[in-house]
Amino acid sequence: MFESPSAPGPHQDLLSQDPGALGERAKGLQERRDRLEAEEAELLIEVEGLRARGRDYFRDTAAWLRQNTGIARATARTRAHVARQLAALPGARLAWAEGRIGFDHARVLADHADSPHRDNLLDEAEEIIGWAIELPADAFRDR
Repeated sequence: MFESPSAPGPHQDLLSQDPGALGERAKGLQERRDRLEAEEAELLIEVEGLRARGRDYFRDTAAWLRQNTGIARATARTRAHVARQLAALPGARLAWAEGRIGFDHARVLADHADSPHRDNLLDEAEEIIGWAIELPADAFRDR
């Protein structure tokens, strides 16, 4: 539950820290989030594989994710879409698992993999993934 910054509680320690320390904490949280999202993508790729082999005890991967986690439909669809498209991009999956790119980069790659530019992306995957590693997500999306 959210607590007011003026009320006593564990957040008071954060208020006394310098902005650099808070920034480092935020960076650490994002790194952990990226690792968890990459792990979730690998799980969803496994679920997609089960569906391809005839395991149809759920309507689709997004429905399975919603049912098992309670997340919103749009969030589940986006995560399933990213995992499905990245199954064809092992270099991107590895970069994500290693923390060299995050979900935003992976989503941009997935969107391109599910477009008329798919063949170009697959042919140039290593170079494009290199750009993803080097550029912030917004700059990569706009490239």
